[in-house]
Amino acid sequence: YIWIDETTGKRRPGTLDDSRTAIFIGNALEGIDIVGAFVLPAEIPSKVRDIHLYAELIKNTGKPCFTWINNGKTARYIIEMFKLIAGGEKKLRNKPMVEAFVEPISPLQFSKEGLEILIEFAKSGLPIGFGPMAMTMATAPATLSGTIAQENAEILAGIVISQLLSPGLPVTYWGIPHIMDPATGNISFGSPEQGLMAVAITQIAKWYGFPVGVNVGLTDSNLADTQNGLERGMTLLLGTLAGADIFGHMGIIGADQGANVAEL
Repeated sequence: YIWIDETTGKRRPGTLDDSRTAIFIGNALEGIDIVGAFVLPAEIPSKVRDIHLYAELIKNTGKPCFTWINNGKTARYIIEMFKLIAGGEKKLRNKPMVEAFVEPISPLQFSKEGLEILIEFAKSGLPIGFGPMAMTMATAPATLSGTIAQENAEILAGIVISQLLSPGLPVTYWGIPHIMDPATGNISFGSPEQGLMAVAITQIAKWYGFPVGVNVGLTDSNLADTQNGLERGMTLLLGTLAGADIFGHMGIIGADQGANVAEL
């Protein structure tokens, strides 16, 4: 929700204009292959915010795009928009420009809204990514191996459901576990463990034969400082060497504490 001004560093609620600016920048950057809405505009009612954001993405980028979807009802509207742009369901299915992101709720649950989104995208034959954010010592075991095992089970559960609904449906293995900082109780985005888990997740997904996305290139720092650069660089290097296909959520400052286009 929080937009951080790239020149003054001041924080404020994000707006639709901010999202539009971020989409323009993401569309222009050669290193960005999937464009997101970056912030959730505070002035748009939450019930229809995802529809407005996908409309902005459709209008302002030709790259594949992504933002959070609320539920099955809004998913239907979003799918219809992409059908119109693609020239019909068959053309959209052959060249999908959108992927649903379904996030299981650790430990070992799916939300009603997540399952609704899964069903709508499966009915249209559109790809789905599954990415639980299991957190060691909080919603997952204290060990990295235990957290990864739980993360894997939650992702595979989603994949099984998707294949039962639509055999052969394209899926992405989004392994995005994090650790809890025991000193504060906060989630950590830039820890050394983040890179280690990304390597393990990538190896598991590649063994299964799935395209894989991981959360690397992030930081716990709220400033553009040395800590920021070290944490982003360290985890990006590990994700790259492991062979992950997608690095998610670029531009975040801190552990989901704001977004800054300067970080892109």
